[in-house]
Amino acid sequence: MTINRLFTFTTVFVMSMFISSCMFPEEFKSEVNINKDGTFTFEYKGTLTFVMGRAEEVESGKLTLDDSDIEDLKNELAEDKGFESIEYIGHSKFKVKYNKNGKLTEPFNFIDESIKIFSIAPKDDGVIEVKGIKLNKSDIKKLKKIKLTIDGELKLSTNGKVIEHNASSTPSLFGLIGGYVWVVKSLDDPQPKILIDIK
Repeated sequence: MTINRLFTFTTVFVMSMFISSCMFPEEFKSEVNINKDGTFTFEYKGTLTFVMGRAEEVESGKLTLDDSDIEDLKNELAEDKGFESIEYIGHSKFKVKYNKNGKLTEPFNFIDESIKIFSIAPKDDGVIEVKGIKLNKSDIKKLKKIKLTIDGELKLSTNGKVIEHNASSTPSLFGLIGGYVWVVKSLDDPQPKILIDIK
């Protein structure tokens, strides 16, 4: 199978990366709502790029994912029922729409525990921590080498008390209009993060 061959082909290049065999968010708009009762909603619209497929395409000059490989990747994503649509659009890239809502009795990770593109985690002290994907210098260097980019926006609203954040912009009119917004245009941009007290 091509994906197994990809692992052999690119293992030296990406094995040290936490995103070694996963999806990466190149373009997206995402919205999060955190309520004081512990409920949340999460929406992601955009693309996810299969990292190892992109690495092979850049290194060898061609992409060898076949229809079976693409279907396997789609099925793997679709195991999470939050995915409303998954469309392959070429060059190891999938256009997706994802929605999730629930109660924060345990951490929520998009896509999963190993691929924390976004995470929403309740703390013991009644604080909710929301974070975006974290890249170290080594990850950034390798992603740039395989021509991966990022262009996204995260918007968060809450009726809880925000105690710390690094948002690009914040609500106006005493917090009544708009939300906290992070605009991510570069792999070098800081990791989006916010702490919300819902006690």
